[in-house]
Amino acid sequence: MERQTPPLSMVVAGSPDYFARHGKPKTPQDLSGHNCISYRYSGSGALHDWDFNEPGRGGQHFTLAVSGNLITNDDEGMTRDALQSLGLIQNIDIAINEPLVYGRLVRVLQNWTHTQADLDLYVPTRQRMPNKVRALLDFLVAKRDAIVLV
Repeated sequence: MERQTPPLSMVVAGSPDYFARHGKPKTPQDLSGHNCISYRYSGSGALHDWDFNEPGRGGQHFTLAVSGNLITNDDEGMTRDALQSLGLIQNIDIAINEPLVYGRLVRVLQNWTHTQADLDLYVPTRQRMPNKVRALLDFLVAKRDAIVLV
């Protein structure tokens, strides 16, 4: 049986305190006036450009280079920085679901959200699948329905 995760969305978020001090961006271009926490890929050293779709049906995907005074290659550290009101982040919705649900982070630019296909796990064969991979697959399938997207 093949199961899939829900579509994944790239969420721009910040703390309520950050927005109280700096205001909320209304368009991706407004991000130039904000401290955006950048993610650096460990392998290439490149900075991740933020992903957006133009509002409306069939909105074109585009990326935007953002800037700020913090750069990290640690996903959890990036989220901690945003929770401490140090800047805005863009991350996959399921990675920051809990702080969003409890209001510790606030989502902005919702009309510009880039949604990606679901998460897929590719394995070389189902017949001789290692027990560790089977356990991971079973875990992901079980958790799929427990994920609440905001």
